Amino acid sequence: MLAERMEQALRPLREAGFCLKIRDDLHRGQGTYLAGEDSIRLEELTDALYDSEVKAIVAVRGGYGVMRLLRELDARLERDGSPHPKRIAGFSDITTLHLWAQSRLGWASLHSPMPFNFSQPIGPTAPCSAMEQSARGLVEALTCVRPCGVVGQGLISVSKGVVRGPLTGGNLSLFEATYGTPHVASLKGAILFLEDVGEATYRLDRMLMSLELRGLDREVVGVVVGGFTGCGGSPDEVASFVAERVARWGVPVARGLGAGHRFPNQTLWMGVEHVLDATRGELLVLGT
Repeated sequence: MLAERMEQALRPLREAGFCLKIRDDLHRGQGTYLAGEDSIRLEELTDALYDSEVKAIVAVRGGYGVMRLLRELDARLERDGSPHPKRIAGFSDITTLHLWAQSRLGWASLHSPMPFNFSQPIGPTAPCSAMEQSARGLVEALTCVRPCGVVGQGLISVSKGVVRGPLTGGNLSLFEATYGTPHVASLKGAILFLEDVGEATYRLDRMLMSLELRGLDREVVGVVVGGFTGCGGSPDEVASFVAERVARWGVPVARGLGAGHRFPNQTLWMGVEHVLDATRGELLVLGT
């Protein structure tokens, strides 16, 4: 994370009136594929989790590394008990943290854009209006008491039907890497949301096949597909491939939800009851 981009990244949260706690070592990486040493990142996360003054934890950016902390997070939970309830916000690598928080703590969380996204250069792939819309969605979710209403309209129906259940999932590659481990509880009765970036079609198929072999197709009651960008074909073609692929699970499936590695990136309530009407092409959140 470049220090000079931090202020621009955090501006939407400051302007919304949030009091921000920012670690002094946030900019310190280790020059590798990780944002810092595991011990430092674990300390940052657990300090925030167990801080009674903190009401939300907003990941500054994604990347990779959350799943390296899962065993230590479980150990801290066993030793010190459940932390103070709060909202976790982010996406991509934060998918793993969402799954852990839902499974271990029973928390609702926000699959949302992250401040680093708001500091990208404005251009065709990141227009100003779309960035502002994404930032506004995050701020509104952080201040929302009880989510309720239409999340997605005009979705493309791939497999018709109406189902109800808690929304789960996120980034397909991180979800596939975490599902079936001791750190993720059963997803029986859940509605699965999927998105990804930079994955070839055969790798997407392999991940979905792996999930099938572990029995996910017999657990979830519906699937809603979001953005699949930079995956070889056009985003629409790849999302269509994924949707058709999971339709063989025999559950209602719809695609076209505006969430993922794209702008605008819609904020979603994970772990919260939703209704997916794949016949009408609608996704509704029913509240916590």
